[in-house]
Amino acid sequence: IVEHDTTTLKSFVKKAIKKILELETEANTIIYTIIRESNSHIQNVILQEITALKQQKKIQLGKEIDTTTQLIQYIESNHNNRHETKIKRLLSIIQKEQITIAAPIIFNKISEGEPLADEYIKTLIQLNKQIEDECRAYLQSQKNHLIEPALLILEKINPPDIVEIAVQFVDNLYTIRNVALRIINRQANEKHISLLLNTFKQSKDITTIYQIAKTLRKFKTKEITDTFIQFIKENQKIDETCKHIVYATLISMNLQTYEDNPLKILEDFQPNAKELTIILGAIQNNQWIPEEKTRKMLNAIVKQVKEYTKKKNLSKKSMRIYTEIIQRYEHITWEANP
Repeated sequence: IVEHDTTTLKSFVKKAIKKILELETEANTIIYTIIRESNSHIQNVILQEITALKQQKKIQLGKEIDTTTQLIQYIESNHNNRHETKIKRLLSIIQKEQITIAAPIIFNKISEGEPLADEYIKTLIQLNKQIEDECRAYLQSQKNHLIEPALLILEKINPPDIVEIAVQFVDNLYTIRNVALRIINRQANEKHISLLLNTFKQSKDITTIYQIAKTLRKFKTKEITDTFIQFIKENQKIDETCKHIVYATLISMNLQTYEDNPLKILEDFQPNAKELTIILGAIQNNQWIPEEKTRKMLNAIVKQVKEYTKKKNLSKKSMRIYTEIIQRYEHITWEANP
């Protein structure tokens, strides 16, 4: 259905439903399908027409339509959650009496940040035993208005392959991406490391890169460390924010090693002068490293930088960057307070 102005739309819906009702046994299924595939405005127009036909006793759908129409009215006017109790009561009735015509209406109301999303999802799972299969199909639709609720429902169902599903949407529309990343962060385990590393390397989105790195750092395996180091070496031209994230993750994952021997950071990453400024920033502004350990590592590296400045064959550019590093960090009191 193409949405035009309301008058044209109402006229079209009226004619369409009249034709559909002539099919008798298939009419309900067709109407339900149209409702499911339509946006909320078109759904309202269809239900208004069906309600009018019911009042004229030209259609027999009983209280299913009444309950569904009430639900829509309360949802549409639920500003500041003033109808929350009424909506929950109607959802309870819909579950108890298995009012399946309401399912597509409820599905379209599920979104990230919707206060009643959990209630809607719970109702749908009760209404439709095939909901998981349907949601998997919606994920293949390339329609964001179907993908977002489908992913939220699958998050609640939590099938065994939920992480594998989620990684497919980490570079999608931001609301969908956020759901996918939340699923990964909560559900990923060591068997997903290779999958997450591939996702990390392929992503172009800084939020995704950060969240995947945050998830991976929980596992602290050599495979992750080696992959991150290789990633940095092979992608010198990537965004500095991305580099910062990788360095911060790597250093926090191997904190004990680098705290014991801060100069191993230089040995492992072999940074040039410009790259070193990013590494120092990743150490200083690192939520995962305690302040005392940050101070210790920075102090050792800055001392080494002072040694670099004594080299006779140092380029003017490197000398300038190293001098800036020393000036930037030496004003900090490095010694820990007894």
